[in-house]
Amino acid sequence: MTERLESVMPDYQNILPSQKSALTGALMVACAGLFWSFSGTFVRLAPHLDAWQFLTYRAAGVGVAFFIYDRLQRRESLIVRSFRLGWPGLLGAALMAGAFISFILAIQNTSVALTLFVYSCAPILAGTMAYFILGERMTLAMIISMVLALAGLGIMVNGQISGGSLFGYGMALLPALLFSYYAVMQRRYPGRDFSPAVSGFAFIVVIVAVAMMWLKGDDFLPNWFECGAAFTNGLVTMGLGFVLYQRGAARVPAAGQLLLAQTETLFGSFWVWLFFNEKISLETLEGGGLILLGVVIMAYAGTSQEGARDVPAQNAKG
Repeated sequence: MTERLESVMPDYQNILPSQKSALTGALMVACAGLFWSFSGTFVRLAPHLDAWQFLTYRAAGVGVAFFIYDRLQRRESLIVRSFRLGWPGLLGAALMAGAFISFILAIQNTSVALTLFVYSCAPILAGTMAYFILGERMTLAMIISMVLALAGLGIMVNGQISGGSLFGYGMALLPALLFSYYAVMQRRYPGRDFSPAVSGFAFIVVIVAVAMMWLKGDDFLPNWFECGAAFTNGLVTMGLGFVLYQRGAARVPAAGQLLLAQTETLFGSFWVWLFFNEKISLETLEGGGLILLGVVIMAYAGTSQEGARDVPAQNAKG
């Protein structure tokens, strides 16, 4: 009788640590988005730096953060890992560098809220690209999410036409497209370690930004405080956000990561409104709301699929 009771009783010793680990992971991912949300604030703290000056110091900060993280992890040499990854790593680093550059150009030419809302549709774009490039299955939830994202982008571009800042809107859309393609490339090569691309893109950005500063005749150290703000943005907000996401994402299902990382979108818009009184247009709120709804639907569908995959395993164990 005792054996039968033990066989149907839940194993609390295993369940509670698992739940604690998942909660810790969720908090880490949410905090990563919270750290990243301060990027727009740091850009506004450096109003006298042009995009290339800001990018030089921000990318340098990111590079230092990734180097420290790599050393603490006691990984193999970055150069050795880069050669092992080959051309997908070089392309991945170039895609992330392009997204990094266009993100700052967007914030300097339009509102932080619009940039973040447009960027938040990257998971939906990645799913759509995966359907066309990799032949992955397109679910009903994906179709609904894609329609909502397109509607949201359409509303926002209409607002940008009337506001006269289409360049900023284009720069806001570019990082979402580039990062989406990077995500698809990772799916195409699932067994490869793409960490060299993550570490190497900062090096590419520094080279490009310094070259642009030299061509434009910009000062390399125009303002200590503003250059320090750009470096801190890269080292602290981007660097710590990356470390938290890396450690937390492994404990949270992919759908959960998708939702929790939206703290960047929501809080990023809030900070610049709070500290700089940066207004959010009605078109940005309406379009951004549709995009976030699409992300929620996509995440919910992903949770359902993950749960359905877990049921047979639980039944087999029982």
